[in-house]
Amino acid sequence: NVLELSLYAVNVKGTKHLSTVAVDIGKIELGHDLKTTINLKDDEQLEVEFYLEKCNDPPNEILTNRVLVAQPCTCVDAKVKKVNNLKMIGTGFNAEYNMTVKVDGAYEEEQITSLKPLSNPVWNENFRFHIGKNLDPKLKIDLIQTSTDLQDYLHVKMMKETSIVGSGSESLYKLPIGQKVEVALPLSKEQSVDLQLQAKKCHGDIDVRLSFDIPDPEKDFLAKRKRIVAQALKQALDLKKTPNDSHV
Repeated sequence: NVLELSLYAVNVKGTKHLSTVAVDIGKIELGHDLKTTINLKDDEQLEVEFYLEKCNDPPNEILTNRVLVAQPCTCVDAKVKKVNNLKMIGTGFNAEYNMTVKVDGAYEEEQITSLKPLSNPVWNENFRFHIGKNLDPKLKIDLIQTSTDLQDYLHVKMMKETSIVGSGSESLYKLPIGQKVEVALPLSKEQSVDLQLQAKKCHGDIDVRLSFDIPDPEKDFLAKRKRIVAQALKQALDLKKTPNDSHV
């Protein structure tokens, strides 16, 4: 394992690369340190110290072919139930609300609840995310208010205004597998959202094939295509015999 450490200088003119050093982590002995230097301009040097220690975290299951590494996927079902103590922000009227629900690093993109009117809306909507649970993912929620604002009193011109009135996040790292967990997630000083979270092991075949070669079905397809191309070449070039597959 090689760790590449780069040093940059940042100022009003932009970012300038100063130097880079590559450190072979495999040379560091457990419980010992390794010192190195990064050479800068004008005979300046930056001393860097690396220390290798044993990790106390429990081992995690991985899938690998000794080159690529993948972690088993975890399914998280997030049920957005309702918002508590909801009050309208601003001077508009006919306020409606929805929520954006997302998990950074999840397969799914940002998901949105349906629009509900003011007065503590109840959604009871379910969302599923496929995550790497060991990467300490966080469920992030934004409460969005959409209201009608009167822009011109003489011509009765109305305009829709959208704003984020509350935000919150919840770590999914310690979410127990198979158990439903009730969470009251704060969005602001007064508002909170009631959630129900459940993590499950994702079963089924993995969609990523870890191999150094193309799969057998693709090999069969290429062999059939070579035979067809060989026949086409024989006809197009008026050859006496069909070219060998290895020549196609």
